[in-house]
Amino acid sequence: MNTDHIDSRTHAHLYIDVDDTLVQYSTGGQHPYGVVYGEAWNLNVALMRAVDGWLQKYPSEVRIWSGGGAEYAMQVFGKVKNEVPFSVTHFASKHDLEPEDQSCGSDRFVFVDDDPMSIIIEMGWLGHDMTGTGPHQVFEVQDFIDHEK
Repeated sequence: MNTDHIDSRTHAHLYIDVDDTLVQYSTGGQHPYGVVYGEAWNLNVALMRAVDGWLQKYPSEVRIWSGGGAEYAMQVFGKVKNEVPFSVTHFASKHDLEPEDQSCGSDRFVFVDDDPMSIIIEMGWLGHDMTGTGPHQVFEVQDFIDHEK
């Protein structure tokens, strides 16, 4: 993961997906809504450590999102918030990831997802370069964790 172009003073939004990213299922789970359907799950502790390290280098607003909707993202985060070493500023569905950022004046988005290709495609439709070479980047969960070790 190339972060040479990232300035630690640059404001950013760090988006973290819920299912198979923030939380992991021991049985494969039902995606989305596995947490509310009673699937066995755990907080992704390695990712939480990586996010904490990222935030120390690149101060960012953390936003939790889900294809299952903003309400689901908020509900799941409510179950893990005492174990998460950072604060969250916003909850979103997959389909309203980008519009809030236009009003915030941020020019950098960083996404962590179990399915990065879906984000790259969606943000491409919105006219953003998500190749990883510009200010907008999408990372596979394990790549993000490995980078922050």
